[in-house]
Amino acid sequence: DLHSTSRRQRQMCIRDSYETLHRENQVLVCAQSNTAVDWIAEKLVDRGVPVLRIGNPSRVNDKMFSFTYERRFEEHPAYTELWGIRKSIREMGNRMRKSSYSEREAARSRINHLRERATELEIQINEDLFSGARVIASTLVSSNHRILTGRRFTTLFIDEAAQALEAACWIAIRKADRVIFAGDHCQLPPTIKCIEAARNGLEQTLMEKVAANKQETVSLLKVQYRMHQSIMQFSSEWFYQDELQAAPEAVSYTHLRAHETAANL
Repeated sequence: DLHSTSRRQRQMCIRDSYETLHRENQVLVCAQSNTAVDWIAEKLVDRGVPVLRIGNPSRVNDKMFSFTYERRFEEHPAYTELWGIRKSIREMGNRMRKSSYSEREAARSRINHLRERATELEIQINEDLFSGARVIASTLVSSNHRILTGRRFTTLFIDEAAQALEAACWIAIRKADRVIFAGDHCQLPPTIKCIEAARNGLEQTLMEKVAANKQETVSLLKVQYRMHQSIMQFSSEWFYQDELQAAPEAVSYTHLRAHETAANL
């Protein structure tokens, strides 16, 4: 499935993600940038959807920080015991350096036992976090996070797909049975800093390839909300086979702004 959209791509990605959750227990939502992932995740949270945000917490905005894997992990009831075990292992390891051979052997046995218990707690916490989340949200690159190793999703949504590098897309696609691209390959392309890489094909996105070779999978959102019909006309004719339409509110808003500007002259 592929959605070719304009400004509404994120709203449609949110809507489709939300509707898919009526049929599937959990979906993976990705984008090229942390900003895009956080924006979608915020809107889903506002709708009451349990979201687990995967990635570097320092790159996540303030609202979504409480939904990050690291923060939720530390808030789990079993984390206190796990933290205590890890502390005990560190302390016993430090004391072993000054212990006798028999004491070190006893300490190793005790440490091994504690590590087994720590592993059990980590597995328990992870299962609780993932079983309680309906949406797993991450950047395309962060979908390779160790915590997602071995996990499989029926549906993957990729926002900003027209700005996403193909190599990054495949990181997430490997984990899903089907993928829905949300983006507009007629607008901003991906940022490629290496000229040689661009010339060798990196500047062409996976979404472009699908749109060119699998046109039956493309769905164009024809109503746009940003411009008056006369402003929109060129883009509609040049890029979208003259299929775009201006929403009534966009026309009214444009007229209102024009009257306000004229009154202030």
